[in-house]
Amino acid sequence: MSISDISNNGLVTSKGTKIINSNSSMDKNAFLKILSAELSNQDPSNPADSTQYVAQMAQFTSLEQMANLNNTMTFNSAGALVGRMIATSVTDDSGNPYMGVVKSVTQQSGDSILNVLVTDSSGNSTIKQFNFKDVTDVGDSASNNYMNSMSQNTLLLTAASLIGKTAEFSDQDSNKKNYTGVIKGVYVDGSVIKLNIQPSGGTDTVSLPYTDILKVYEA
Repeated sequence: MSISDISNNGLVTSKGTKIINSNSSMDKNAFLKILSAELSNQDPSNPADSTQYVAQMAQFTSLEQMANLNNTMTFNSAGALVGRMIATSVTDDSGNPYMGVVKSVTQQSGDSILNVLVTDSSGNSTIKQFNFKDVTDVGDSASNNYMNSMSQNTLLLTAASLIGKTAEFSDQDSNKKNYTGVIKGVYVDGSVIKLNIQPSGGTDTVSLPYTDILKVYEA
C-alpha cells in the first residue's frame, strides 16, 4: 500500500501506520504511539539509546502539565469575573462592542467561556457566550462609578441606535398630549441621556430624557 492510499481512517504509510494531520493537536496517546512505532521499527544492529526515549517522555509530560496549569489559571481568572461588568472585542450588527454582566463561566475544548447578560438596541436582555480572551475591559465590582460609567455607555449606544425612529414620550406638550416625534440626536447632560426630537407637526426640536420613552416606532 502506498502512502497515497486512503483507508477508512485516512492516509496511511506502506506499513499501515496512520499519518497524523499536521493541523491536529498531539496529545500523550499520540506520543506513546510514535514512541512504540520507533521502538518496534528500530535497526536491531544499531538500537537507539533507551534513555533518549525516557527523556523525550519526561519533556512531553512536563509540557503537558504546564499546559494544564495554564488552562486552570485561565479558568480561575475567568471565574473571578462572575458578577462583574465587562466589555469585549466582539461587536454587534451595528459595530458596537458587546458589554454586559458575567453570569457564569464554563470550559469548552480547553477554552474558558463567559456567559454574559447583554442588552441589545431594542432593550431586550439575553445571555451570550464570549471567549475569555475576547475581554477588553473589566469593571471592579467594588467600583460603582466605573460600573455606572459602563452602564451609561451601554444606554448611550442603545439610545443612539434609535436616531431616525419615531418615539412617544411620557412628557406632555402644552396641549397635555404625550410628545411624539422623530429622534434627531442624542447627548449626555450630566448623568442623564437626552434625545433631541422633532415633534409631529412641529418645527422646533425638543430635548427629552431617554428614560421617558414609552414606545418606539420603526421608521
